[in-house]
Amino acid sequence: MENKKSVSIISHNDFIWLLNAILKNWYVFLFLVPFFTFLGLLYNHKQKEFYNTKIEILLKSNDVYDYQENLQSSLGFYNYYGDISNQKRIIGSYDMIQKVLKKLDLSCSYFIKGRLNTKEFFNELPFKIKVDLLNTELYEKEIDFHIIDGNRYRINYSLKDVEYEFFHYFDSTETTNHYSINAKLNGYLDFSRVENISKTNYSVIFHTENYWMNNIISNLSIENIEYTSLLVINLVDEIPERSRMILDILAKEYIDYTLENQFIINENTMSYINIQLDNVVNIIDSIQFELQSLRDKKGILDVDKESEKYFQSLMLHQASERKLKLKVKSLESLINYLTKLKDANISPPSLYILNDDEYLKNSLNDFYENQLNKLEMNHGYKKGHQELEKIDEKIINQRKDLLIYIQNTISAINSEINIEKEEISYYESLVKKIPISERDMASIQRKLQVNEKLYEYLLEKRANTSIARSGIIPQTKIIEKARNIGMIGTSKDKSMLLFVGLGIFVSLFTVIILKLFFEKISNINELSEATKIPVLGGVPFIKNLDKIIDLKIKSKENFAEALRVIRTSMNFLLEKDNNNDSQFKSFLISSIHPGEGKTFTTINLARIFASSGKKVLVVDFDMHKPKVHKELDIENNIGNSTNLSLKSRFIDSVKEIENNLHIITSGPVPPNPSELVLSKKVIDLFDFAKKNYDYLFIDTPPVSLITDALVLSSMADHSIFVMNTKMAKKKSLSFLEEITDKSKINSKAIILNGIRKNRLSYYYGKYGYGYGYGYGYGYGYGYGYGYGKND
Repeated sequence: MENKKSVSIISHNDFIWLLNAILKNWYVFLFLVPFFTFLGLLYNHKQKEFYNTKIEILLKSNDVYDYQENLQSSLGFYNYYGDISNQKRIIGSYDMIQKVLKKLDLSCSYFIKGRLNTKEFFNELPFKIKVDLLNTELYEKEIDFHIIDGNRYRINYSLKDVEYEFFHYFDSTETTNHYSINAKLNGYLDFSRVENISKTNYSVIFHTENYWMNNIISNLSIENIEYTSLLVINLVDEIPERSRMILDILAKEYIDYTLENQFIINENTMSYINIQLDNVVNIIDSIQFELQSLRDKKGILDVDKESEKYFQSLMLHQASERKLKLKVKSLESLINYLTKLKDANISPPSLYILNDDEYLKNSLNDFYENQLNKLEMNHGYKKGHQELEKIDEKIINQRKDLLIYIQNTISAINSEINIEKEEISYYESLVKKIPISERDMASIQRKLQVNEKLYEYLLEKRANTSIARSGIIPQTKIIEKARNIGMIGTSKDKSMLLFVGLGIFVSLFTVIILKLFFEKISNINELSEATKIPVLGGVPFIKNLDKIIDLKIKSKENFAEALRVIRTSMNFLLEKDNNNDSQFKSFLISSIHPGEGKTFTTINLARIFASSGKKVLVVDFDMHKPKVHKELDIENNIGNSTNLSLKSRFIDSVKEIENNLHIITSGPVPPNPSELVLSKKVIDLFDFAKKNYDYLFIDTPPVSLITDALVLSSMADHSIFVMNTKMAKKKSLSFLEEITDKSKINSKAIILNGIRKNRLSYYYGKYGYGYGYGYGYGYGYGYGYGYGKND
């Protein structure tokens, strides 16, 4: 049974890699974290502070007496405040906010400009401005305002890249082509402080009404507390005092709005009753005058009991006919109201005569309620909205049903009128038998009694209407005045933590990017992990070196020990070479870039091999910019270039530097150095070295500039590339791997030069003076001169 091991996405090595990246690039944190902290402080300083202000309104207060509520119900009032969603739309409607703005002067905003921040003020500044802008481009534009002294001020602004500057006097209306302005200093201002005030930088911004409309509507929120008729209105603003004023006026305007329709209905009813009363009074006056005239003319004092009976019956039927006709007239007025009704005039005529018809009264109340709902929905819905279309259809159907019902009612009443007329005709025929004088007297008295009863009825209804008016109070009520409930948004401490955290994150991200793409390789471990080319070892960085020859090879210093490690690794490399049984080995030494220390490494590797008793020859093949003779301070009259061009012999150009160490310098720089590399004499040179020496070291130009090293690599047994920690990057390694693969260089290795002492000490202290040669990624340990030894 196989043992399945869980594979972690993030391993221990990943944490070590990240920690190493942080430690190497600690300066990134040292710079970015304080920088983002400064940005956080700057952000908090420049950030505008917004405050939330709220007010609470109760939609239905029930602050009326019971009889007042009954009166209001009988006169057509009803509670239309139950539709909370519509009330919310009304409060936040364009028209309601417009009424609020007409009560406030918010046309100008005042600011004090600081070095890093500009802060708005409401009533605290020492001046006030009233302006009439003649150029609309000045709206929403910052204008600098500077107090010169107690009498004058200066205004600066720019329009279309043109700078304008004007000087004006306080308490005087000043007019330019762009505006008409009147600025006043506050009366409580101490003029001894004007000098300090003149040093303050003020600015103003003039607003259109639409600016404040959009600002208030966008920052206004209306919420209903669940299971109550309470509305909580919130307004967000930079200045708490201003938002409190706006909410207080908004609440007052809404309460006035709720009273408006109630007063309109009451006034219409009262007006109708007064007109009817005036008509009845005129009729009574004319009847009384007629009665008195008849009495004076006929000398009539009383009537016969029988004739009185006839007249009484006739009077009752005529009164009934009059009431029926009045009902018909009211119903016809109602038909006229229903057919010519417009949204702007939804108040119906008084229908107190028809109070006995409950169906008609309830239907009219429903119809009126829908009319009011439609009027309120016009504040919150656009034309063509589905809800508006639904309520329009409902109103049309109700109007149709009401008209049919009223027509049928009129027909029924007309039938009753015809019956009454027949009864009147009957009693009139009886009355005709009475003497004319008595009959006239009874007729006049009958008319008088009918109108007196109608007069009493109208007086009662007028009194009820007047009482109902006194009972009209706001259905809505402010239960909590506007008050500030605190600053909203992210606190400054949270902002600082956010910026510090962002600084740490950006630093960490930057460190990872530097590690992945820009970091230079500084030690053997990193080099081995970054390439598949075998790594032979590293050469420590040496300060203040005058001559290479001054370096002591036979010593216990780090430099000499490092060379021995490399020599051991190279010997291991030789043991892997099974293709050639010859004791002679040739090494090509090159680099990717100039200045990586290939010449320095070539000479010292040759010295360390020579110190072991082997005969070593170093040939300078960098005939473009030769350096070997300069490093060793020897003559360069003849050398490799003269040998390859047949101007000298190999044996004549060899110079002994140390015991077993011989040098052939590059010779004079030829005009065609790359062509000499292709010469057949190069093979002769290798044969010469093979016959006379154990090892051949060839110093060649950098591979990124000249292809000489790639040409010679096919002749050399092993190609070694020197990389310096100042230039060693993963991109360079990728280039080296690509170019060596294309050139089909089989035996190749890398030496890292310029390793700093602390890293070298860590390397040798941990792994000892061993060699780390191996193929592929990684390296091996062992075969050292003492495990864990560290000078």
